[in-house]
Amino acid sequence: MIAYHYTTWEAYQKIKKGGLKLSPLEERHRQTCWEVVEFIKDGCIWVYPEFMRGRELIGMIVYAAFRHDSHRSVCLEVDYAEWESAKRLAKKHYKAEAVNLTHNLDAGPFGHFRKPFDLVTKPVPPECIRLVGSWNILEFAKAGVSKTRARMVA
Repeated sequence: MIAYHYTTWEAYQKIKKGGLKLSPLEERHRQTCWEVVEFIKDGCIWVYPEFMRGRELIGMIVYAAFRHDSHRSVCLEVDYAEWESAKRLAKKHYKAEAVNLTHNLDAGPFGHFRKPFDLVTKPVPPECIRLVGSWNILEFAKAGVSKTRARMVA
């Protein structure tokens, strides 16, 4: 399966060498992810099934930068096995037609609402990760946020 993980340039330097490691699911997300919590006891990797575009991408770039105290955000394409998907594990366990995980990022016009995501349940080795986007938000600030500049990035 292919999905996208947003993080910082600094984190990516470590990921290139050691892959993506599992992280605990934050307490604030446990209520919205109740269907899959039992499958991520060792931690998870948050991924989106589709590359973000337009305003959603701008919101994610800024969110990743501020959340991780960095001015450089990246998007990584992550290739992981179907049996490492928390959604697929829950679907099989509950014998459900589908398990839908969605997320809201309240970032005004740059947010996303009911955006599908998945949680990878196993570490991902570096050879299954590819850099597909890199942005420096300081460059955005220097150039000014114009429609043309925002369109070029997204």
